[in-house]
Amino acid sequence: MDVKYTQMATKAINLADFFKATFAKGWGGAPLYHLELGTPDGPSTGGGKQAMQHIKLVPEDGSATLVVGWADPAALAAELRSHAHVAAQFSQRTRGRDYPLDAAQYRTMVQKLESFFKMQGFKVAAAVPSPQELLHDEALHPARGATPTWVVLAAAVVGGLLLVAVAALLLR
Repeated sequence: MDVKYTQMATKAINLADFFKATFAKGWGGAPLYHLELGTPDGPSTGGGKQAMQHIKLVPEDGSATLVVGWADPAALAAELRSHAHVAAQFSQRTRGRDYPLDAAQYRTMVQKLESFFKMQGFKVAAAVPSPQELLHDEALHPARGATPTWVVLAAAVVGGLLLVAVAALLLR
């Protein structure tokens, strides 16, 4: 049986094929990851309403796949997640294991993804991780020499209380 795809579904499939050819090179070390752009579930995208395609990092060792963004060929829009966002997602799924791609590798990958989509006429936005994801990521993996968030907050509260006390003494 010969399946006939709608124009939008065909566009999404062609984009995924071109994406696959462009990003054939793997990322990371152990495990090695490759980028994949999802394809529509069927021959139609509902007039473009279901055209969104997930951008995934798929590990070659069969472990958890990570969604790093999405592309919508109907809207010519794409969104890419930050390293902190994906690292927090990975940590939650793997019970605290370190994310295998360092920030520099991930930034290079995102820059290449951004260039790819812009060359296809897409508007590309950066997804902002939720405050919980940022705190989760920072609590598990604080930057070397960085002050933990709770220390900064405690110092701000103590500083505010001192200002109130000094103002009260001066206004007597």
